[in-house]
Amino acid sequence: MSTPRFSAVLFDCDGVLVDSEPIANAVLREMLQELGWDISDEEAIRRFVGRSFIEEWKVIYATRGTGSTRTGSSPSAPGVTSP
Repeated sequence: MSTPRFSAVLFDCDGVLVDSEPIANAVLREMLQELGWDISDEEAIRRFVGRSFIEEWKVIYATRGTGSTRTGSSPSAPGVTSP
């Protein structure tokens, strides 16, 4: 019996079988609204579609400054420093 050439095969079906971008954008928009940013669907799509979490965080921080108006806390993201 021969040794298998691969130990695993991974399939990336995001965007092929399921378009998760609208779902992820809706969740992000809802979270931003909870933090006091009344952002429209169109603006959220323009600003965030196709970006990584770190890129999104930089846009949010640059636009909203020090974070939540509810808590007054500063946002933090692993490996990201304030601009």
